[in-house]
Amino acid sequence: MKKRFAIYLLALLLLLSACSTQTQLPNPKEATLAIQSSTSFTEELQELDRDLITKYLNIDESQYTEIYMLLDTSRASTEQILFVNAKDKAAQDSIRKNIEEYKAALISQYRDYVPEEVPKLEAAVLKNKGLQTAFVVSGNANAVKEKLAELWK
Repeated sequence: MKKRFAIYLLALLLLLSACSTQTQLPNPKEATLAIQSSTSFTEELQELDRDLITKYLNIDESQYTEIYMLLDTSRASTEQILFVNAKDKAAQDSIRKNIEEYKAALISQYRDYVPEEVPKLEAAVLKNKGLQTAFVVSGNANAVKEKLAELWK
């Protein structure tokens, strides 16, 4: 009996220690603001309303739990920061696909409109961690990647 209890106790301790080392992802707004403060942007970024985010990205509100986006609303630049927490893996895959299509559409539009913005789009950071997806267009992709790695430790 004591041996069995000791085994259960050891298993419980191992389970608890594994849970304590799991990464706690930042909420999308905090993550977005952290990325914004980690590098400079050529234009002032404004918060985008949830309805406009879902319209721009062609995603359904049922696919995510949290979403936050800043972008240059003047559209003079392509700079923007988006974090979204998907409800599940299938929703995340769909959201990522929509972000990739959105990015391709922006490249197509800016190629004729403001061609010097295209390299920013081509170097944009699009990454997932757990069910969180980040999409960042800036003039300094390396700084964004470093901050993202720090946020997602």
